[in-house]
Amino acid sequence: MTPRSSLRAKQPTTAGHMSELGSDQIRLSLA
Repeated sequence: MTPRSSLRAKQPTTAGHMSELGSDQIRLSLA
């Protein structure tokens, strides 16, 4: 979890994209 926090602080935009992709994947999985 520590490395993730580091990446998030360094590249918040990337984290946002990953979060969005994760949500989409979960939605597709449920659907």
